[in-house]
Amino acid sequence: MLSKKQEEIIEKAIQIIDEKGIQGLTIKNIAKAIKTSEPAIYRHFDSKFDILCTILNGFKENISQNAYLISQNTANPFDKMHFFYENILNRFVKNPSLISVIFSEEIFQNETRLAEKVMEIQQLNEQIVKDLLENLKQTKQISENTDIETFCLLFFGSLRHLVRQWKFGGHKFDLVEKGNILFISLIQTLK
Repeated sequence: MLSKKQEEIIEKAIQIIDEKGIQGLTIKNIAKAIKTSEPAIYRHFDSKFDILCTILNGFKENISQNAYLISQNTANPFDKMHFFYENILNRFVKNPSLISVIFSEEIFQNETRLAEKVMEIQQLNEQIVKDLLENLKQTKQISENTDIETFCLLFFGSLRHLVRQWKFGGHKFDLVEKGNILFISLIQTLK
C-alpha cells in the first residue's frame, strides 16, 4: 500500500508524462510540481524507474480487482464483458492523464522490465476477455467459429482508438457513452 506522499508523487508523475512526455519526467520536475526537494522524492522512490513501475503496478492491480469482481458476478458473460469494458473507460474518465502512460509504449521500449510490465497488463486484459468469450462459446451464445484472437484485437484496438480519439480531441464527447455504443457494435459482430 502506498503512503499518501507516494500517491501524490505518482499522481504528479502521471500529470507530467501527460503534459511533457517521458522526457519531462524527472525527479527534479516531480519535486518542483509538489513543492518539495529532490531528496524528499528519493525517500519514497529510488528512481524514476520505480515510479513508472508503481504506476504500471497500480493499473495491473486495478485490472486484477476487476477480474475478481467479474469472476464473482453471476451475470451473463456479455454483461460481465460490458462491466469490464466500461470500467476501463471510467478509469480513464477519472484520470485522463493515465492514457498517456498506458497507451504510450514508446515510453517503455528501451526498458525491458517496464516493457514486460506493459505486456503483463495487456495479457491480463486479453485473458479476461478470452475467458468470457470461451464461456459464451460453451453456452452456445456465440458461434463456435468465433475467432477469439481476432475478436480480442477488435475489442482492444477499437478501445484504444476511441480513448486516444477522446484524449487528443480534448475530451469533447462522453467517452463512456460513445464506448457503450462501440461495445454494442462489437458484440453484434459475435451474434
